[in-house]
Amino acid sequence: MKIRFLKVAKIEFDEAIEYYEQESKGLGQRFKNAKHISISA
Repeated sequence: MKIRFLKVAKIEFDEAIEYYEQESKGLGQRFKNAKHISISA
């Protein structure tokens, strides 16, 4: 199954990654990886 996200959702997700990365180095990447794990489960 292929999952597609709305453009606005992608923008919001990217902004969240940047926010978490600014809060703690590496946290943005862990947040991004968690999404991939959740979707593929």
